[in-house]
Amino acid sequence: MIASGTLNAGVFVTVLLAVIFGTFALGSIGPRIEVFAGGLVASHEIFETIARTPSIDSLDPTGNKPANIKGNMELKHVSFIYPTRPEGRFF
Repeated sequence: MIASGTLNAGVFVTVLLAVIFGTFALGSIGPRIEVFAGGLVASHEIFETIARTPSIDSLDPTGNKPANIKGNMELKHVSFIYPTRPEGRFF
């Protein structure tokens, strides 16, 4: 077609580059589809967990309840350290 004059070199290069870029785009879609499928599986598991009916109904008034607990609580020898500041200790 180039020899007969119906297609010039600029159009040929444009079409060739468009085909090459399109091929690269289609080739790189595979890993993205895999990640998308993994997200769908994870979302399905999350929605199943949300829709699950618990075996213990905390709002049921006839259920077992702990006895009356009265008293005080005292914490001894407790410390807290930020992971980014291990040298700082708070008592």
